[in-house]
Amino acid sequence: MTNLLQTPSFLLREGDAKKQTTFVQRKKRKRKFQPKPPTHLGKAWEARLKRSDLVALHFTQEHPQISGRHLMWAFEGRRWVHVCSSRGTVRFKMKRADFHRIKVSTIKEAA
Repeated sequence: MTNLLQTPSFLLREGDAKKQTTFVQRKKRKRKFQPKPPTHLGKAWEARLKRSDLVALHFTQEHPQISGRHLMWAFEGRRWVHVCSSRGTVRFKMKRADFHRIKVSTIKEAA
């Protein structure tokens, strides 16, 4: 009778072990973050976005299509705030009081 604790022959690996190569990751250059509004939205939105600020907004029920926290470009007018997503895919306007209620912070440009 054979030893029951012995490794079976089909599990034994014989032969040369391959030398594993290690991947050396290069250091990435750090770029200064400079937010730029989108420029492909037409003349009216381009003029607004030149004077806009990048803000963090937290939507709950103010705008039904989006919810949660988003970085958006916002231009404050006398009665309305024109809001645009960072890539320009979502654009709408909202009342100033609602905007100040959901505004989390203003993102400052990196100097």
